[in-house]
Amino acid sequence: MRTLIRPMVVLGTALILVGCSSPQTVSQSPAPAGTPSAEAPAPSPAPSTAPSPAADGPLKISLDGLAYNEADVPDAAPFSDGAAVVALMERVADAPPEVTEIPQKGFTSYAWEGVLIFVNEAGQARARFTAPALGGVRLETTGGIAVGSSRAEAVASGAVDGYDSNGDGIAERLTLDSREAPGTTSLADPGLVGSDYIELTVDGDVVTGVTSPADDWSDL
Repeated sequence: MRTLIRPMVVLGTALILVGCSSPQTVSQSPAPAGTPSAEAPAPSPAPSTAPSPAADGPLKISLDGLAYNEADVPDAAPFSDGAAVVALMERVADAPPEVTEIPQKGFTSYAWEGVLIFVNEAGQARARFTAPALGGVRLETTGGIAVGSSRAEAVASGAVDGYDSNGDGIAERLTLDSREAPGTTSLADPGLVGSDYIELTVDGDVVTGVTSPADDWSDL
């Protein structure tokens, strides 16, 4: 009796060949155009429209007093109120003054670098600037004249010749915003009514001092 084994060998060989065949590669379709990426950058924030902080100053000196703007908050001190003038200057300087009592003259001086405030016994003040700024705040007249301005700039703002000490025809002191002081008599022009004004001290062609109120009827 014969045994049939050949078909089984052929079948086994076929199964082996099928098991050893390479797997098919599955391709991925590209994402449709316009599909957003998972890592798309975030939009840039809109620029800030917040207003910039207001600049301080300058401190303005007039014939009547001082005025100052700090962060758009105005402050003023009339020369008739010496305590207010000193307080305002202390605020601008952010430092206390050096105080000197001068009883023989009847007033007290308050000093910062480049600034002197004199207050008499009646509480009235006079300011003198010998520097263009204090604590980073510019010190100037209402017309913009400060220590360091030129003579031409002072004249253009309305200043006129005042006192010429050596008679060379070039005044060392200019007067600005002059007005009569009723009830007084001028020491420079006897018989005439005295005047109050802002005094500009000039060295050559440069303003070196600003004083207010100055006058031609007192000896202070």
